[in-house]
Amino acid sequence: MFVTLPFQLDSLLHAHLSGADVVVTTTSGLSLAFDGDSFVRLRVPAAYAASLCGLCGNYNQDLSLIHISEPT
Repeated sequence: MFVTLPFQLDSLLHAHLSGADVVVTTTSGLSLAFDGDSFVRLRVPAAYAASLCGLCGNYNQDLSLIHISEPT
């Protein structure tokens, strides 16, 4: 699905351009930024601490579990 930015879905989701990134935010505080190529950044509120798992760690302050690669 393609939309014209800025875009808003009811009051639940908002998408806009920030510099070269497309940023999607939700009312629950999640924010996802995508550079249009290969870099994605996901930010979540502290309420999600120790409740996540994935490629970039699980938000439990254990830095040994985090693998971050810079875009090439």
